[in-house]
Amino acid sequence: MCRPCGIHRTIGGGTLWHSTGLAEWGGFPRQALQKCLTAEILTFKPQKLILVEQDQLFLFIMTNTTVKFTYQDLLTAPDDGNRYEIFEGELIVTPSPIVKHQKTSANLFLLIGNYIRKNNLGILLSAPMDVYFDEETVVEPDLLFISRERSHILEEQRINGAPDLIVEILSPGTAERDRGFKFRRYEKECVQEYWIADPQEETLEIYALQENSLKLHGKFLNDDKVSTRLFSKLSFQVDELWK
Repeated sequence: MCRPCGIHRTIGGGTLWHSTGLAEWGGFPRQALQKCLTAEILTFKPQKLILVEQDQLFLFIMTNTTVKFTYQDLLTAPDDGNRYEIFEGELIVTPSPIVKHQKTSANLFLLIGNYIRKNNLGILLSAPMDVYFDEETVVEPDLLFISRERSHILEEQRINGAPDLIVEILSPGTAERDRGFKFRRYEKECVQEYWIADPQEETLEIYALQENSLKLHGKFLNDDKVSTRLFSKLSFQVDELWK
């Protein structure tokens, strides 16, 4: 539902909204919503929206018709600093991360990136970068690694298939998805290693693919030395990630 605005009421099979209230829904810019509603495509809406006019005020009827989002919809997402992903047709919008999240991302990129470059192993990329699994599931991990042997999945606008390594850095608003839907989907797509970094708890969990399942390889905290099957000679203390 929209953020509390007090400007809506139920009518028949749907909900009637003043444009002012709807513009606040989901944090989308008013201009983006208005453009979507007057265009031919149904974009940035969880349900079908019909534009009506009443008493010289533009109102919207939100019906109970579910709309599936696709990668093509994602390509029209506004450049507003939010992260847009699609999980099996559901649009997920995540606000810009906090400083501690970004510090962890930068430290990980330096530690892993230097090792990858020194050993000519492949390419490490950071968000924003779309990983395309199918037309209705497109994610944007915090970090991802693609080996030289699998460089063919690199395309100009997206990664077409599963990276060898995916790293997600937990935030309060993303932890459930990172440990839930994303974990299951990464396992299904046979991601070789999945790292979950938690800046609040200052822990790093590494899951490795074994017999088509992601199994816990190790949970590292304090001054533990991190080890990984994917990068056999990589070693660092986990507390280096939080500095």
